[in-house]
Amino acid sequence: MTYLKRIINFIAVIVVGALCITMSSCDHINENRVPYAPVHMTFVTEGDWTTWGVTGAGQYRRYIRNEKIPEGYPYKAADYTGFGGLLVVTTYYGNLQAFDLCCPVEAKYNVRINIDKETGHARCPECKSEYDVFDLQGYPVSGPARERDYGLRKYYVGRGSGNMEYMVITR
Repeated sequence: MTYLKRIINFIAVIVVGALCITMSSCDHINENRVPYAPVHMTFVTEGDWTTWGVTGAGQYRRYIRNEKIPEGYPYKAADYTGFGGLLVVTTYYGNLQAFDLCCPVEAKYNVRINIDKETGHARCPECKSEYDVFDLQGYPVSGPARERDYGLRKYYVGRGSGNMEYMVITR
């Protein structure tokens, strides 16, 4: 019986130790470095989304309302594109993701990430941090952002709730 108690106690210590290590070593990515700004865009029809959205894996589009990007996009009065603008992507798995274009290291509205066509990562032109937007939900993969665990601010993308809304991007 004493031998069985030792084994049970040993197993309990291992389980508790593993839980402590798991909970304390868990990376926490800070996605809240970018200042708050309203985000709301509605694509009313499937045709709007096909024309102005991202419909295939690995595609992306940038939206910056005050600079009229993309050119020709019919912004509505209720459209807001966040602090530095919006980056909307379709992941390699076909899921929609939206991020603020502002680099969280720089935290300036006019320092915006761009997609590097060679690596497929979003890259800051100032601090050179890179973020994986097609596989890892905007998590940092290199540079000061990785060192500090600063991820891109994420926004919600999904089908609208009303019969007149096809896709909606919100905070």
